[in-house]
Amino acid sequence: MNLLRALPLALCLALAACNASHGASPANAPRVEGEVLATVNGVPVTRDEVQGAAHGSLSHGGGAPERNDDALARLIDDELLAQRAVATGLDRDPAFREELRVAEARFRVWRRTQLAALIERRTNDADAGVSDADARRWYEANTARARSEVRVAQILLRDEGAAAQALRELRGGASFDDVARRLAPPSTDPAERPWVIGPLRWHQLPDAWRAPLDALRVDEVSEVIRGPNRRFWILKLLERRENTELTFASTRATIAQVLRDERAATERTRLHDELRRGARIVYSAPAPGR
Repeated sequence: MNLLRALPLALCLALAACNASHGASPANAPRVEGEVLATVNGVPVTRDEVQGAAHGSLSHGGGAPERNDDALARLIDDELLAQRAVATGLDRDPAFREELRVAEARFRVWRRTQLAALIERRTNDADAGVSDADARRWYEANTARARSEVRVAQILLRDEGAAAQALRELRGGASFDDVARRLAPPSTDPAERPWVIGPLRWHQLPDAWRAPLDALRVDEVSEVIRGPNRRFWILKLLERRENTELTFASTRATIAQVLRDERAATERTRLHDELRRGARIVYSAPAPGR
C-alpha cells in the first residue's frame, strides 16, 4: 500500500508486548484479536504474534524462519521477563519510554495512513467510473490537446527565492541553457542537456504545467510555476506539434484513465473539504522544521 506497509507486524507485536506487560493479570489482561495459543499470567499470546516472531527471527541473523513452537516458547519467556521488568519499575526507564513513544507514534501514523487510503480507494471505486461515451465526448471537445506533443526545457528548484532569481536572470537576457546548466546537480555531464524533455503528450504533463504551457508560444519562458512538495519550475516551450496518429481509438484507454484520475482527485478534494468543514482542528504548537 505504501512504504509503511512493512511496519505494522513487528511494531504491533512490540506495542502489544509493552501494553500487555503493564500490570497485566487475568482480571485486566488486554483484549486481543486472533487465535490465542497461550496465556502468561492472564496475558494472551496469539498465533499472529507467534508467526510474526518466527519470521522476524530472519532479521536477527537466522538462516530460516524459527519453528512456531520455538517462537511460542521464546515469547512466553519474553512475556515473563517483561512482566518482571514492569514489577521492578523498568518500564519507567527513560530510554525505554522514549523508544516506546516513537514506536507508538509510528503505529499511529501507519494506522491513519492505511485507513485514509482505504476510504479514498472505496470512494474512488464508487464514483470514478468512465464510460466509452464519456471518453469520446472528451476527445471530440479536446482533439487538439489530445494530439498535441511538446518539448520543453525546465528549471526545477526547491527554493522559491532561487527560482525568482533565476527568472530575473532569464528576463534580463540570460540563456536558458546557461542558467539551467548552472543550477543543475554537480554530477550533470556538461555535454548533456537533461533539462530538455519530450516529446510529452498532454497526459504526461504535471498538472501544474498544463495551464502555463497552454499560454506559451514556442521559445517563450513561463513565470515561476508552483507545484506540490515545494517544487518551483520555470519552463521554456521549445516545440509544439500535432501528432495526427493519435486518434480516439489509440488514445481511448489513456483518456479514460485520466478522466478517472481527475474524477477521483475531485472527489478526494470534496471529501477533504467536507471533513475539514465539520471538524474542530486546534493547533497547539507549530510543526517542527526540517
